[in-house]
Amino acid sequence: MIKWLAQRLVCVISGLGLLSACTFHSSQWDTLRSLYVSDPKLSGDFIWQARLGNQVRGVMAINHDNLIVFASEWGDAITFDGWTIRSVTGFDLDRTLQIKAMDIGYQYGRAGRVVEHICSGWLPVTLPHEGWLQKCESEFSYQNVITLDKQGRIIKISQVLEPDGTRLTLTKVK
Repeated sequence: MIKWLAQRLVCVISGLGLLSACTFHSSQWDTLRSLYVSDPKLSGDFIWQARLGNQVRGVMAINHDNLIVFASEWGDAITFDGWTIRSVTGFDLDRTLQIKAMDIGYQYGRAGRVVEHICSGWLPVTLPHEGWLQKCESEFSYQNVITLDKQGRIIKISQVLEPDGTRLTLTKVK
């Protein structure tokens, strides 16, 4: 299963590289090639669950050009820069969702028009879990959340992706 998933990830990341005109360096290829080793002790560190509406996918996290790409065996891909989900493709969407972070919020493109949401900076929180919270305003109020484990590693990301409030949640599988 891990080998098959790794092969699919190579295809997804290769496609992303072609779309963005990126080239693969040898260290990136070595990382991808190392995924073919099916070591159950290592595989759990990279496995996440992505939920977008009623769509749920198992995804694997891979570092690529200062981003984390979460990719599924079905060709879904999510890019995350450490604070913001930047794009989502797949999930039976009719187009790639692109989110542009600005100094005071996010910019979403939809149906040929641009919509901006005003958001606070990321604020540290401790209850119910440690992490980061961002409060946003548009026609409605919402929060984006990054949850950390006791070692300070990200274990959950929940962010609005579209002006209508469509939310993506990524949860690390234990």
